[in-house]
This record gives sequence, structure tokens and C-alpha cells, in this order.
Amino acid sequence: MFKLTYPIALILLLLPNFSLLAQETTAEISGIIKENVLPVSDVAITATHLPTGTKYVTVSRQDGRYNLPNLKIGGPYSVAASFVGYKQMKKDSITLIVGQAYDLNFAMTPESKTLDNVAVHASTQGKVFNANHTGPQEVVKRDHIMDLPTLNATVKNLAELFPSNNNFNKVKQVDQVLDVPATPNV
Repeated sequence: MFKLTYPIALILLLLPNFSLLAQETTAEISGIIKENVLPVSDVAITATHLPTGTKYVTVSRQDGRYNLPNLKIGGPYSVAASFVGYKQMKKDSITLIVGQAYDLNFAMTPESKTLDNVAVHASTQGKVFNANHTGPQEVVKRDHIMDLPTLNATVKNLAELFPSNNNFNKVKQVDQVLDVPATPNV
């Protein structure tokens, strides 16, 4: 009896491990962006899956490292690294397999360009952005306050519903200043 149950228990313990291996269906591209030996941060890395046109974009961190996780398997991929003041670097014909962590490093080379003139044109102030709108605002009428589904229809109850409100102590003061009745007039 012991000889029969031991192999069955062993099979049952190993079976979940094999099913976990089959769950991964993507790949990853990662690497380091450097200029000579120094890391370059804020470099835009774009991987394009050429058959579908799907683009994956990330930015290099302070240490120059970047990651593009959850990429479709297959390819070919075209990966480009670009940043202002540097020549764009590109690597083509990258094919990924399931679970692969493809290592792709770029050595950036400085490049200077003359930019065209920039013209800025101003117009009158619009309804949304103007000098009178300096922060979040909510227009509230007395009817809104009275229609609140609470026992005490007050400005405080209404202000608690606004996402822009983050300080309820000031709301208490406003409630007292407005002298809104605690119960609606029926």
C-alpha cells in the first residue's frame, strides 16, 4: 500500500508546477542606455511589432535602465531609442520567444541640430482657461443643497461629495457663514 501511494503523491505535487509554466505567453525587452560609460536617463524607447503595428513605449530610468514587459511573442520587432541632443539609435529584426528576456543595450552618440524658429500666437481667453479660473470650482444653488439625500441638508454634506474638497474643517466654517438651514423648507 505504501509503495503505491508514494508515487501518486509525488505526481500530484509536481503536476501544478508544470501547469504554471504554461501560463506565460509574453516576452520582454530590457537594457541600459549609455553615452560612453555614463547612463542616460529619460530616453524614449519604442518597440514596434511590425506585423501588427503595435507600439510599446517606455522611458529609461535614472540609472539608464529600461524595461518593455508583456510584449507579443514573435516578430519582427523594430526598437528605437531617441532623446533630444542625441542621434536616434535603432535595432531591427528582433524576434521574441515565450518567456524570453531579450537584452538590448544602446550606446547614444551626441548630435547637435539647429531648430527652426517657434512662433507663439495668443488669443482671447476662453471659457475654460482664463484669469478668473484659478482652481477647481463647483457652482451650487440652494436647490441642490435642499435636494441632498441626507437628514441635514447642509453645504458640508454637499462639499463632501466633491472630489476637489480635501479639507472638511474649512467646509464647517463656510457652512456657518452661509447660514444654511439644517432642515429643508417643506
